[in-house]
Amino acid sequence: MASTSDVVNIQGKVDSARMAKRVHKPDDLTVRFPPGTLERIALILKGRERKTDFIRAAVAAKLQRRERPAPVGRASKPSPRG
Repeated sequence: MASTSDVVNIQGKVDSARMAKRVHKPDDLTVRFPPGTLERIALILKGRERKTDFIRAAVAAKLQRRERPAPVGRASKPSPRG
């Protein structure tokens, strides 16, 4: 099946006591990226870094930036790029 976007599925970890069965966590998510995004990520990975680890770190960093309180005296207006 041809797709017009790159897809990555970020899943929960495998339970080591039951290696044959995946443990599904409520935070599993399938994400669609514009074509070429996963290739761009692959080009900047360091060493044995995995794409899913890179994506998790990028999301965590973005959440941390957005969750910071707005500086005093400035209206909390979201940027157009999010």
